[in-house]
Amino acid sequence: MVSRDEVLGCYRFILGRDPESEEVVREHLAASSLAELRSSFIGSAEFQRISGSIGAAAPDIDACLPPQVWQANPVDCEATPEQLVVLLDRIRREWEGFGKTEPHWSVLTHDNYRQDAIAGNIEEFYASGMFVANIIKAFFERHGLEPAKLRNCFELGCGVGRITIHLARLFDSVVGADISKFHLDVCREELGRRRVRNVELLCLDSPARLEALSEIRFFCSFIVLQHNPPPVITYILDTVLARLGAGGAAVFQVPTWRRGYAYDLDAYLRRPKRLHMEMHVLPQAHVHRIIARNGCRLLELREDGWAEGRTAATISNTFFVVRD
Repeated sequence: MVSRDEVLGCYRFILGRDPESEEVVREHLAASSLAELRSSFIGSAEFQRISGSIGAAAPDIDACLPPQVWQANPVDCEATPEQLVVLLDRIRREWEGFGKTEPHWSVLTHDNYRQDAIAGNIEEFYASGMFVANIIKAFFERHGLEPAKLRNCFELGCGVGRITIHLARLFDSVVGADISKFHLDVCREELGRRRVRNVELLCLDSPARLEALSEIRFFCSFIVLQHNPPPVITYILDTVLARLGAGGAAVFQVPTWRRGYAYDLDAYLRRPKRLHMEMHVLPQAHVHRIIARNGCRLLELREDGWAEGRTAATISNTFFVVRD
């Protein structure tokens, strides 16, 4: 993530002016890196007008485009039920560790959101979730759909409720699910402080919790699936999309390619587990297979900067799917 000062700097040094409102500053705070923030300003229509040439921004944009001739990532995408139990337990212990020590920073890895600084930045932190809510609304609007008609929402990886509080304004009811009970404790406290009454929290401490879900009308997940090994991403998407009701929709983000990435399940399970924020990839072709085998249809596929910003080394995609 980026800081408010970095956003103001881009306005002043790239566009030569102050921002028109605090709302646009908050929207830019959701940029996943300074590189992505800078690219969004350089690629803007306003900067192109100032520079006098659309081509002036081309070298910077080209540097952010992965090559068309990339090599496929060798990835084990499936696991046995027994292996999934082990994988999910490892993830749970990892994220409960983050939840105990740095619950807000583990959601948005910026120093402003560490425990020793979060008190002075808490409103900025939660305001940044509006950017994601606006993305969701834009997907719906582009396809002539209305979030309110779907009524309920299932958010995977709600963390401390950064996006949840905004989803609660779009849907009649929201189920916010997370694998870390400590993140959910913070989320519950924040929902109470803001008097948000239409959110139910669910701790995904076992596969059975996910499999017990009833019909889902809308599913969303951002900057969450990427922290799970590929077989777990596969399992989650299969389980959730299979429960998407007729006329339901889903918006989810997952990295689909990274230069030099590989995932060997057996080797991964043999390695000792240490507390760190893992980043994984699920090949795009496999995501398409998951969508198809669960009776869903892809409406829109967008490259995004959620994983590591927009670089030539990574592709992250946001998928918008429906069940007819």
